[in-house]
Amino acid sequence: MIVTLLAGAPPVMAQGGEPPRIRASAQPNEVEVGEMFAVQLIALVGRREKQPVRPKLKLPPGLVLRAGPQVATRTEATLGSQPIVHSGIEATWHVEAARTGKFRIGPLTVEHDGRVFQSNLVDVKVVPRGSKPPQNPLDPFGLLPQLPFGRIPGINEDLLEPPTPPEPPSDPALAMNVAPDSSVFLRAIADKSQAVVGEQVTLSIYQYTRNGSAEAVEIHEPSTPDFFQRQLVQPGTEQEPRVAYVGGNPWKAELLRKIALFPLRSGRLEIGPMRGSFAGFGFMRGRGAAVASRQSNPLAISVSDAPTEGRPVGFRAGDVGRFSLTATVDPRSIEASGAVGVTVSVAGTGNLPLTLPVPARTGVEWLEPEVRERIEVQNDRVSGARTFRYVVRIQTPGQVDLGEIALPFYDPDRRAYEVAQAQLGKVMVTPSTAPATSAAPEPDPFGTVAGIRRSLGPAPLASVPLSDRASYWIFLAAAPSSVLLFGAGAFAKRKLTGRWRSARDSLARQISQALRQAKQECKNGKYVDAAAAIERALHASIESSTGLRSRGVLRERLAETLIELGVDAAAARTAVEVLDGCERVRFEPDADSQAVRALIDSCESISGKLSPKRARGE
Repeated sequence: MIVTLLAGAPPVMAQGGEPPRIRASAQPNEVEVGEMFAVQLIALVGRREKQPVRPKLKLPPGLVLRAGPQVATRTEATLGSQPIVHSGIEATWHVEAARTGKFRIGPLTVEHDGRVFQSNLVDVKVVPRGSKPPQNPLDPFGLLPQLPFGRIPGINEDLLEPPTPPEPPSDPALAMNVAPDSSVFLRAIADKSQAVVGEQVTLSIYQYTRNGSAEAVEIHEPSTPDFFQRQLVQPGTEQEPRVAYVGGNPWKAELLRKIALFPLRSGRLEIGPMRGSFAGFGFMRGRGAAVASRQSNPLAISVSDAPTEGRPVGFRAGDVGRFSLTATVDPRSIEASGAVGVTVSVAGTGNLPLTLPVPARTGVEWLEPEVRERIEVQNDRVSGARTFRYVVRIQTPGQVDLGEIALPFYDPDRRAYEVAQAQLGKVMVTPSTAPATSAAPEPDPFGTVAGIRRSLGPAPLASVPLSDRASYWIFLAAAPSSVLLFGAGAFAKRKLTGRWRSARDSLARQISQALRQAKQECKNGKYVDAAAAIERALHASIESSTGLRSRGVLRERLAETLIELGVDAAAARTAVEVLDGCERVRFEPDADSQAVRALIDSCESISGKLSPKRARGE
């Protein structure tokens, strides 16, 4: 509140209903190009009247509004035998002079009792930069008498112009139209809303403070279950505050977190809010400072797979960035069954791969590598190198070519695929000089043959006992074996029939439950969940009708497979169309309830038509 005491005014009491007393001014009224000045509007009414509202300022071309209005309560009293007290508002705007000239501002306006009242006009003169004489900071309005001597170098500058701390820089990227809170709030910003699997998404979380300071006493990090993250700015590191204009008013914006997020899968991935508790004198409760809880806005990133067009052979999802490969092999000459060391380093910017594809060669064995990494941040991008040290055993003598290591990757900046390559070269493998170990003597294949016959003739016939004849034992075991086999067959038949009926009833319950869930999710507007339920119901219908587990069949072969099993061709094609429609709904955010409802109806209509023709008596 601003209180002003005026002496010598006429001792007349303010009467209700009189128009407000309005005056406008500019301070200073002569500025240089690029200099800021303040425009002030004071509107006062009787003490018991409603205060004026909605002060407005209209600027001529050449003057730019930078902040405001900042509105405060103002009271003016005139002392005398009968004091007069007026109260109202004081509105202040901060304006920047953009070009030279004489400008007339106004009239400024204010509303009171449903009427609009105007102020006086304000004149401001703007001169070229550097044309005004230097101003004494101890006498900004030129009220002190001028000294008869000039400045004393080294003394006047220090005494009369003490250095002022620089103001925090203003960042237009942090400006907002409306403040979510009047004192402090958290704001999360992602540098992109669409990405491919493995592409870096930079998440920045700022704390906006209006007046005073707010200290974070408890912070809960945002949840990012579908992202791999790396900190670009370590928590607790002090960052230079910035000025962000929110609704035309200056706020202090401080960076709390800057995180690099790498999507792990495709789809619409959620980034949860950061939650924090703040203490400060902006939140008063009783006589002390209270704690205010705030949370940032949640975000969603639309993530897709890398494009299929131009995709090289061997590309793995997630290898996104810009990389290069270097490799060394040591030694280059070994004996057979020996080993060489292969060191491969992948360096660059982006999601560094966790493994490398190694070439396959006959007689060459690659052992699990030792991995070391060096990760750093350059221009808010994750970069660095990951080194793989392999031990490679070579069994075959000769000149062995280890081939090359190739790493296909997708560059999101260029929107193109590239392949990083490293040639490993050849290794000279000499025969092993180690003495051969003595092996156990091989058994004589003729050791069990009968002895040598001294004369030719027919082999002597030996009488074979009845119990040594196979037919005897076959006849003896035939009767009880047949009884056992018949009983086991009957039991197995009953068991399989029961299992088949149980499985069929279970599948029927699955179909019914999945269709009910699909209808409920469609009613709730969760079309992706509804599409997943429709897929489950259709796959269960196919398995119940034909015994085919269709999830293991390629989509392009499903219709042909169902027709081969005896299913009607139209029903088979409709089933494939329903599955394709479910996939479009799950990956296209523009799906509507009508499309999902049509898929549910199609699924219900073909459930009874998937049985083979012979099973339906056709």
